[in-house]
Amino acid sequence: MREEIKIRLLQNLLEEVTKKYDSILYLKEQKLKDTYLMAIKDELTGLYNRYYLKDYLAKLIEKLKRNQNNKLFLIFIDLDNFKLINDTYGHNKGDNVLKEVAEILTVNFRKYDVISRYGGDEFIVLLESNEHPTKKINALRQKIEENFKEFNLSFSYGISIFPDDIEDINMETQEIIKQLIEIADKRMYEDKTKREKVI
Repeated sequence: MREEIKIRLLQNLLEEVTKKYDSILYLKEQKLKDTYLMAIKDELTGLYNRYYLKDYLAKLIEKLKRNQNNKLFLIFIDLDNFKLINDTYGHNKGDNVLKEVAEILTVNFRKYDVISRYGGDEFIVLLESNEHPTKKINALRQKIEENFKEFNLSFSYGISIFPDDIEDINMETQEIIKQLIEIADKRMYEDKTKREKVI
């Protein structure tokens, strides 16, 4: 009888230790997950940050070098008249507008498209597709303009394409990334200049 009690006590003790261990393991995993998300996400908008974007872009380019069935579209978006919102209504309002823009971008792209806040009021979207996204982006611009009519907010954009815009796809991946961002940035400024002339 005493042996049975001892065994039962040991079993209970073992169960308690196992529960504690599982709990510690779960908390550790959760902490690692939270730390990872903090490292790859933009704190304000919840979109990916520029570090994750470049890391993901490197992997995507390597994949597309091997299999060129799809194209990669890098869309550089820069908000127009955003500074005016900060200057007129304050940074809290500006932050709220950035969050809302991030939400609109998230809703209007596919779950597996990568959307990042590149800095300030600049966003980059990575789109793997066979179809040029101009129509989609113009519809998105119209949506942003309607949503933020009171602030006269819009955006300018530029698109670079891999492999089309890269002369030598066998060059270093980091150089390809640099060129794709520079090309899209340049085209975005051309779009901005053209739109300012119209306005």
